[in-house]
Amino acid sequence: MRYQEDGLPWYGLWTVRSTFAGTCGVFLGERCGDDPEIGYEVDVAHRGKGFALEAADAVTQAAHSVGHARLWATIRPRNIASKRVVERIGYQLVRRQPDAKGDLDYYLSARGGPCR
Repeated sequence: MRYQEDGLPWYGLWTVRSTFAGTCGVFLGERCGDDPEIGYEVDVAHRGKGFALEAADAVTQAAHSVGHARLWATIRPRNIASKRVVERIGYQLVRRQPDAKGDLDYYLSARGGPCR
C-alpha cells in the first residue's frame, strides 16, 4: 500500500531456493526530513552474497523512477559493508553528524537536481 500511495517500495529478499534472506526498502523517517531513506537488513547467513547490493540498487531505481529525486542512507561509520553498498550504487557521503548512539554518516542519491 505504501508503494501505491507514496512510491515507497519495501521488499522481502529470497534465495533461489525460497529461503528468506532479508528485507530492503524505502521509508519516511525522522532523520532526513521530507526525503525518504533506504534501509536494508540481510540475514547473517546470506551476507556477502550480493543481496544488499542488488536490492538497494533496485529499490533506489524504483523510488527515483516514481519521482523521489532525493534518497538518503544513514550508516554508522564502522559499518564498512553498508558504506560500500551505497557507494557502489552512486550514493555520495554528504555529512557526518552525531545522534544519541554516536556518529552517523548521511549518504545521498540525487536525481534531477543538485544536492543541498
